Amino acid sequence: SISSIVHALRSIHRDHLEPSFIKRYRADIVTSEAVRNNLFTVMDEDGEWDQLTSKRTTVEDLLAKLVAATNSFEAKGAEANNVRKLKEDLQSAQDKLDETAKQEKQIQEELSQIDEKDDDDDLFDDDEDKPDNPEKVRLKSHLETVQSL
Repeated sequence: SISSIVHALRSIHRDHLEPSFIKRYRADIVTSEAVRNNLFTVMDEDGEWDQLTSKRTTVEDLLAKLVAATNSFEAKGAEANNVRKLKEDLQSAQDKLDETAKQEKQIQEELSQIDEKDDDDDLFDDDEDKPDNPEKVRLKSHLETVQSL
């Protein structure tokens, strides 16, 4: 029975034979009488099968495009998140740099004030063997630390 259906469909598609011709003249190829009597139904069902497979292929292609678009969108979203994170890191680094520059300037001002005070003391005091001011040493050390940052 299945082989009769296969032979009937091959005759219809490949040889372009009409169902009525197959029923009358090709009984030797389509051996099942039930298939010969229902060739139009077999042909209609075959048409529906072709439509079904065509639609399935269309849906599969559409899903593949949708998945590709989704992956692309997710990649763009991940890239945007990376860019945002890098911008935040850059802003944070810039803020730290600005704060360090302020600290450096403040320390240099304090050192210059101490130097001026020491210069004033040197005018009136001839003691050359005097050690550096501990506050000045501490500020110089702090300045070196801040500059290394």
